[in-house]
Amino acid sequence: MREKKSAVGLLSVEHSQKSCFLEYSQSCQVNSLTELKTEVVKLYNYCQQLTEEKRKHEQEILKIQVEEGVQKLSVLTGHINTLAAELETEVLKFKEVAVEVNCSYHAVQKPPNFTAMGCDKSRIHWRPSNIWQVDYLAIPTVIKLGSKFVLIAKVIDMFKNETKIDVQPKVKKATESREAFLKWLTKQRQENLES
Repeated sequence: MREKKSAVGLLSVEHSQKSCFLEYSQSCQVNSLTELKTEVVKLYNYCQQLTEEKRKHEQEILKIQVEEGVQKLSVLTGHINTLAAELETEVLKFKEVAVEVNCSYHAVQKPPNFTAMGCDKSRIHWRPSNIWQVDYLAIPTVIKLGSKFVLIAKVIDMFKNETKIDVQPKVKKATESREAFLKWLTKQRQENLES
């Protein structure tokens, strides 16, 4: 019996030791899990902090790039607008020279027998071709609207310095010239029919 008691006692001690070991093991596991959870939270927070710092750094780099780009655009704007002003001046000079040369060009084109054809110069208007022509003239210019740089086409008015011409005298003269031409043409037809 004593052996039974001793065996029961040993089993009880063993069970008690296993129970303590399990409790200790569970306690260690809980502590380990708690420590691991704490470490994971720290790592997550650190990762969030690094991500935020990286975002801020990227934003700073982008701000610097924008500032440098705006400075370059400002310099280019000044350069383009200076060239545009110079080009406009040269175009107006071109117009002045073309107007002067056009008079000579008209004289060269005038038929030698124009007055000998029996035409009354005051009645018929002879139309020579011009040495120059303007279809549409625009120069690129940059303007700044708020934070935007806008590339536009500045239309050049080549005749802005000339006074506004009254249209009525020109219309009257054109009508008279047309009537005189029609009379002359009718006269020529009648002469051809009689011949």
